[in-house]
Amino acid sequence: VCRRVGNQTKLQNLLTRTRRLIDEQNSLVDLISIEGLREDGKYREALELIRSATRRFPEDQSLKFTEAITLSELNRHAESVELLKGMLKGHPEDVTDDAGIYLLLSNVYLQHNKLKEAEEAVRKAVALNPDDPEGAIQLSSVLEKSGKNEAAENGLRALLQVQPDNATALNNLAYLLLERTPRYQEALKLVEQAVAIEPINGSFLDSLGWAHYKLGNMEKAREYLEKAILYSRRSATGHEHLGDVLQKQGRLAEAKRQWEKALDISIEADEIARLKVKLKER
Repeated sequence: VCRRVGNQTKLQNLLTRTRRLIDEQNSLVDLISIEGLREDGKYREALELIRSATRRFPEDQSLKFTEAITLSELNRHAESVELLKGMLKGHPEDVTDDAGIYLLLSNVYLQHNKLKEAEEAVRKAVALNPDDPEGAIQLSSVLEKSGKNEAAENGLRALLQVQPDNATALNNLAYLLLERTPRYQEALKLVEQAVAIEPINGSFLDSLGWAHYKLGNMEKAREYLEKAILYSRRSATGHEHLGDVLQKQGRLAEAKRQWEKALDISIEADEIARLKVKLKER
């Protein structure tokens, strides 16, 4: 809500007053400010604020996780990895914490297309905390990116046997089917279930729009993809997909603007390369 005010000075004044009303040892207000900067793509400013807050709250794990994510968004991959590895404790009583760190580490590796390292990290996370569905979901994402599509699909289906209403698993399985198979109708049904569970999730709306694109329903595809980027305005995938739909509709100038927006905010190597090809061809 604060991010929608539109006036950064008013927002900062509000947050300053809020800080006075809550425990000075609580980093919540800092995290709200940081998230607002990241949402606006101001990653350098976010990093400065993270490090300032960390000096006051040196033991705050949320700040450290956010710093690692922000470093990755700035393409400072090695620093992000070093920070996360330094957070690992390796003690039996800390297995859940370490599993979470390995999950984030896997995601950082995946963003930078280091697939072997991403798989090693997520498998460590799963070994430490086998009951966490996030581990199964992340492992599936890594396997798919590595071209191990059958294993990726099987992992998601196994999870859905245990948790049939896991919206992220439903969405990810749908997207895998859309990208790797011709089973578009099955994918549509799966992602409709995910959207029914979380109707304002931008990622799920993107998948729903992409399902309609694959099925040739361009008006429905555009409708859902426009909704998707309203809820996830810094989703490079959402902007790229909307550009693809607009291209199909013959709206080439609008398509190019969406691809340019996607390129501006993307941090994934293969996505950046693909977008550059699309823009070069237009």
